[in-house]
Amino acid sequence: GSAISSLDIKIQPKGLPDETVEVFATNNNNGVAIEKVGSSNTDFFTCTISTPGIGNTFNTPPFAEGDEVFIEGIVKYSSDGDGFNSSDYGYKFFKVKGYSTAGVNDTVSIGASEFTTNTGIAKTIQDFSGVIINKNDYPTFKVVQEPSKFSGVIINKNDYPTFKVVQEPSKFFIGETLSSNKIIRDLEVTGSDGDSLKVSGSYELSIGEVVTGNESGTVATIKSLNLNEGTFNVGYSNTKDIGWDTETGKLSEDFQVTPDNDYYQNLSYSVKSSITYKDQQSPVESLVHTSGLKNFADTGISSNTSAGLTTTNDGITIIYDVIGEKRVDTINNFDNVIDVDVVDSKSKFLKLKTKRLTNYTELKNLNVLTIDDLQNQFSNSESESTEFLLVDELDNRTYFNYLLRVSSEDGTELQLTDITILKNELESVIVENESISGQEFNYGIFDLFTDESEKTFLRFVPNDALNTNYDLKVIKQIFNSTLSGVGTQSIGFVNLTGSVDIENTSVGIGTTTIISLDANNFESLYVNAQVINTETNDMNYVRLYVSIAGTNTFMSEYYIDSNVLSSSTGNQIGIFTCTDLGSGVLSLIHENTSSDQLKIRTNIVGFGTTSTGIGTYRFKSSDQFDGQERSIIYDSGYYSTVGASSTTIQTLDRSLFNASKSLIQVSIGSTKALHQVMIIDEGTDAYTQQLPFLSVSNDDSELDDASGIGTFGGEISGSD
Repeated sequence: GSAISSLDIKIQPKGLPDETVEVFATNNNNGVAIEKVGSSNTDFFTCTISTPGIGNTFNTPPFAEGDEVFIEGIVKYSSDGDGFNSSDYGYKFFKVKGYSTAGVNDTVSIGASEFTTNTGIAKTIQDFSGVIINKNDYPTFKVVQEPSKFSGVIINKNDYPTFKVVQEPSKFFIGETLSSNKIIRDLEVTGSDGDSLKVSGSYELSIGEVVTGNESGTVATIKSLNLNEGTFNVGYSNTKDIGWDTETGKLSEDFQVTPDNDYYQNLSYSVKSSITYKDQQSPVESLVHTSGLKNFADTGISSNTSAGLTTTNDGITIIYDVIGEKRVDTINNFDNVIDVDVVDSKSKFLKLKTKRLTNYTELKNLNVLTIDDLQNQFSNSESESTEFLLVDELDNRTYFNYLLRVSSEDGTELQLTDITILKNELESVIVENESISGQEFNYGIFDLFTDESEKTFLRFVPNDALNTNYDLKVIKQIFNSTLSGVGTQSIGFVNLTGSVDIENTSVGIGTTTIISLDANNFESLYVNAQVINTETNDMNYVRLYVSIAGTNTFMSEYYIDSNVLSSSTGNQIGIFTCTDLGSGVLSLIHENTSSDQLKIRTNIVGFGTTSTGIGTYRFKSSDQFDGQERSIIYDSGYYSTVGASSTTIQTLDRSLFNASKSLIQVSIGSTKALHQVMIIDEGTDAYTQQLPFLSVSNDDSELDDASGIGTFGGEISGSD
């Protein structure tokens, strides 16, 4: 069978007597289980023990009259009496008064007259919790531990292990303070040697007083006192040579290096050998490399000269330099637990509160392969939550236009914002053209942020950054060329046109035609323009509405320059005009009022005169089908109505879209109006915002006084 060869002391006991103590084992499994107990408030009781099923007998009876036994785990019926277990009498052994094999199970008679006259009444059926042990089978110890008492057994003393216990005196820590009667005293330990303790302080100890070290926990009782007194000469100074505290700054030490945060970092290791890094990298990283560390090679160059036959062995020494600070007595909490199947305030099973334990397979000695890091492809490029988001880095371009949709994770907060950024070598300015949300205020602001490396970013700062997470979708428009030219993308009967023009004159005043269109095919323009004086670097941002009614052209504009954020600074660079050049041609013209060279870049939306060619432009990859994209779409549409009824001009699937910005031309005969409308869906309500519009009619007025044609609104129909 198994045997106990040694004991590990987990916690050093304090305050033990000088006499040798004993150690007793509890929760033993080398005894015989007790099934029933017979008792009657006397000093005598019987234990019916588990007997083998085949033949209902032991080959050799485990107990005999006169044996000494250790008993544990017997449960009392009430609190009366002194008890039936050895632990109730200071872990003493009971005498066996008789052993009977009559009946199904054997019976052991126990006498307790040495310890008590009334054991009390025990539970008759012990539920396998009582144990009786022959003293010859029971070990002897010199330290008392509390029993577990779950599996009750009776153990013969002959089967009980005995131990040799060596006691050593505990020592106090030099410099620690002392306590007595749970009060910290003005006493400091200056020496501790065996049974002698030397202290310094104002508190006066007394013989018989018990003192405790506040750091070591050592307990001692004062048996005698020797008071030390002396006379001291006190001077004004004291010289002491203590040397250097550390080796820092000594160039002769090989650890005095300047770290480069790579080779000398804590998670780097170096392989010292005569093999170069190129030759040893593959075998080392495939066999012993630890994921997360970085491998280097310290290659030694040696030269050997010898005569005769020699043998050279190249060895590899792997050094892991892992440095960290952590207390050795740190307790790492795993989970909260409760006891299950409690017997006598103790149990053998625990139930965990949150953790779930399961079998698992552990794979060792496998190479770790690096997988693509996708975190930068998501809306938040940072690895942790932040109070703002850097939406986009502004490069060396001078014009940026963004349409941004901001939505909370649950979709209850929604904001649609259109901004323009003008940038030159000296400064960057941001203009919020329009914005809409479901509240009287926006859920966040957009601004410009410059970091330590002088990089400038468009930044979103939410109002409630700590409690709400936001997602952003962005349409970004830039001028990607500085060369003169025109490019056009048709979406149904709407043309999206971009142009770059260089305007120069040697006489001081000149004109440049930005775009010319057949008035029979196009009748309205929406223009975003950037005008730059290449000599002074002054800049204007201009928005134009242009429309034609009969032979008359109408235009409204507002502009912002890069020096002062104002809609009317008086620092306008040139003049935009629109005209019918004859033969039904609609033209947008810029007049240069200076002798400097100008660069004019425009983004133009042209509305056709026909309803044919309704279409959609989808931002999707080449392998996606139409309708599978979840980004942004451009579409054009034509609608008509009769009388004063309302007309649905745009219908969106709420499961796919929750924000829209529209450029709309409304016409009745020769009267027409050009509008911008924004709409958002915040779950239960739809919100619309109508921006400044241009209204024209076919008359000879230089200024059109038409007040527009109708109004716009939004509504939610059904759940989708």
